[in-house]
Amino acid sequence: MGVAEDKVVEDLKKGYRKTSNRYLRGCKTLLCIAFFAPLIAILDIRQSFETIEVWFRQSGAITMVYALLSTTVADMGLRKLHRPGESGDLYKLQVLDEFTN
Repeated sequence: MGVAEDKVVEDLKKGYRKTSNRYLRGCKTLLCIAFFAPLIAILDIRQSFETIEVWFRQSGAITMVYALLSTTVADMGLRKLHRPGESGDLYKLQVLDEFTN
């Protein structure tokens, strides 16, 4: 390949990395929310008629929702690079390999 072709390939990979990093940041943000949701129960921010046990159980449900959202966002990001069962773009697969290794 020539220098011009190498630059085009690197620009393509850069775009794929940028998209993948955006999904990865979203996934990390959702996981942080899922992690800190039960810790908010310690601050005792709840309605007066709820016990701390009920509030902690509800924050566990919030944790589950955000963890599932995080998994969905991660899967969406991976599917931008490669859909199982389909032939893949060589450069997308190389970027996918960078993220999985």
